[in-house]
Amino acid sequence: LARILDGMAMTATSDSTVAFLGGAETYVPVQASWSPQAAMSYEQLIQQVIVEVANQPNAVIVAHGAGMCLAGRPGVLRVFATASEAVRAERMQKESGMSEGAAAKAVRASDRARSEYLWRFYAARQEQPTHYDLVVNTDTLSAAEAAQLIVAAARATS
Repeated sequence: LARILDGMAMTATSDSTVAFLGGAETYVPVQASWSPQAAMSYEQLIQQVIVEVANQPNAVIVAHGAGMCLAGRPGVLRVFATASEAVRAERMQKESGMSEGAAAKAVRASDRARSEYLWRFYAARQEQPTHYDLVVNTDTLSAAEAAQLIVAAARATS
């Protein structure tokens, strides 16, 4: 959200606003029809940005709940890449240098925040595999194998 709002603040014009979504190193410019004057809730803003990104050709959206916002939309493949809590904590520990306990605590906090977010935005009491078109468990699949599956599924649905 900070990236979106910072991007909007930095690039606002009288005619339009540009929002930026993407990874830590890359931002994808997206024309959004939002203005600071518009009476719009935080939830509506996020959902509008997700739809604006989805309207771009070959868009890839990595965001909590984007798949719920885009449910039923033709040409969208909703993917959930997951792993067990233990595997995610181990990965976080390796990537961040956190202690084992701190990494496990961070994963639990992230899971709690995700659950609260999905409830707030989409009234989803519990995330279900049926909220997605493809669920990839990376406990046993490498990142490359998971990516191959996702690309194959995306090609099959387009």
